Amino acid sequence: MKKIHESDAEIFLLKDTDPTFVRKIQAAYNLTGLTAKIIANRGFETLDEISHYLYPTLKNLPNPFLFKEMDTIVARITRAIVNGESVMVYGDYDMDGITSTALLINFFTYLGFPAGFYIPNRFQDGYGLNLSRLQELHASSPFTLLITVDCGSTNETAIQTLRQLGVDTLVTDHHQASERPPSAVGVLNPSIPGCGFPFHALSGVGVAFFLLIALRRHLRKLSFWKEYKIREPDLREWLDLVATGTIADMVPIRSVNRILVRSGLTVLSRSRNLGFATFLKNMGLYGQTGLTPWEVAFQVAPRFNAAGRMGDATSCVSLLTTRDETEALEIARNLELLNRQRQQTEHELLQRIDQAIAGGHGYITPHVVVLWGEGWHEGVIGIGASKLVERFGRPVALISFDRNKGKGSLRGIPKADIFKALSRCHAYLESFGGHPMAGGLKINRENLRGFCQCFSEAVRMQLNGMLLKKRWEVDALIENRAIPLDFFHELSRLEPFGTGNPPPLLALKGYRILHKKLLKERHIRVVLATDADTR
Repeated sequence: MKKIHESDAEIFLLKDTDPTFVRKIQAAYNLTGLTAKIIANRGFETLDEISHYLYPTLKNLPNPFLFKEMDTIVARITRAIVNGESVMVYGDYDMDGITSTALLINFFTYLGFPAGFYIPNRFQDGYGLNLSRLQELHASSPFTLLITVDCGSTNETAIQTLRQLGVDTLVTDHHQASERPPSAVGVLNPSIPGCGFPFHALSGVGVAFFLLIALRRHLRKLSFWKEYKIREPDLREWLDLVATGTIADMVPIRSVNRILVRSGLTVLSRSRNLGFATFLKNMGLYGQTGLTPWEVAFQVAPRFNAAGRMGDATSCVSLLTTRDETEALEIARNLELLNRQRQQTEHELLQRIDQAIAGGHGYITPHVVVLWGEGWHEGVIGIGASKLVERFGRPVALISFDRNKGKGSLRGIPKADIFKALSRCHAYLESFGGHPMAGGLKINRENLRGFCQCFSEAVRMQLNGMLLKKRWEVDALIENRAIPLDFFHELSRLEPFGTGNPPPLLALKGYRILHKKLLKERHIRVVLATDADTR
């Protein structure tokens, strides 16, 4: 890349583009040179890859049976369905876990097969499989099959104990696993070496969706649909759940995820899910054409996540699985109230963080920011960490202590893998988990200083001398010439934009700003002029 501008806090870099490849893209797809250059900058190497990017259709989804243990898992679920076993789905309290759980419960309900579900309480159960809670659930209502969604990859002890109770466990997850995968009956996790699935950046709900594709196909081969006189479900109707969970979990909107999100956003705007439709109507979003990942990430997901952050997210799954209009409206309105509480709590936390920074407390280096406090609200420290990443441009860990026990949330940057950094610091931690861009930990206060130093060093090694300035990677430099009108029409073919597929960034050279006005939400109106113009 070529540096075109730099300040103390920012650096603007112009991406290198192969002009021959740009002309090839332009000719193959009848695009303007500007659009072709942007596509070339997305890292594609062949026209075949670009075709899948420009035409992200469901028929291009990989075969779900490429997951190494998919055959075993669908066979075990089929056995449970046919034999009428008691099944428990165990999810997570964030939007990805909520939609994953709702997806499986809706599928089982469609079959007329009752299955229970449990969403852990962030404060009482923590993340992942809580063994004592599972033992309580099993004692009150025994089950023989446990299916995890968006969790389970690091819960070996719980899985082994459940086996002694006669419970088989199937793990579906996307988080990084321990060195050895869990000894469940079957594991679906694209992050595990040897998984076999060609795309490794699925969300939890993405993994669950591929499970349903495979299960539907398996039941078709067994003539299940004909024998039980059930119309084979159209899984496209549930893509609203898949798209929402995928966007909310901040996985890259590329390749398989791009197909799921683009298809799902179309379903979402006129969702046939009673609860989802009621929720969207309450927000004024139902029926709105052109819903984008921005609306999902910053308007829809926070209201669902507020339930898990402030207390219990069980009601969110109830909303997405209910067939009762009154119940749906009541839950939707309650989520709005919880979100307002979350906003106030977040505001109070950020004030305390600012006080800590102003007082010189915490551990801030050129590579990381680690801050801690007594009784910081565990439900919003993840949001606080994200806001500090925006402010400092480096990985952030926020830790809430209750006396000597601390729970932390971490958020990262593309150049530094949070999970790898935590893995290097495992000696200082009681437990940890996550993926490259986010993580969580538990720590004793006596190990805090050692962790801070280890975490900073682990990130420094990954950055390999890279300066942590705010980086702006520019797709094209426009010098004193108009942008072709066709370009603005072609932009829609590059959508949806989001993590891993950012909106194009263009730099103008030789212009000056005459006037600017902030419009509603994310828009600004700017009047520009060249040096030769007067307006």
